[in-house]
Amino acid sequence: MITNFSEVFRLGPFQHHVDSFVDYVRAKRYAPESVALKKSIIMAFARWSQSQGVGIDNLSED
Repeated sequence: MITNFSEVFRLGPFQHHVDSFVDYVRAKRYAPESVALKKSIIMAFARWSQSQGVGIDNLSED
């Protein structure tokens, strides 16, 4: 679900996870406005993580 090609380069390995999350909440029938808000939040986190040098391999669900 890549909506903006330049996002892929900015988010790098995070993009797959962002797309999967968006697909998940859409499948759960969240309102489009909620999906957009949740996507913007997770993208902001991904950009922040990258700016802090925290790679995706350094993150876990714990």
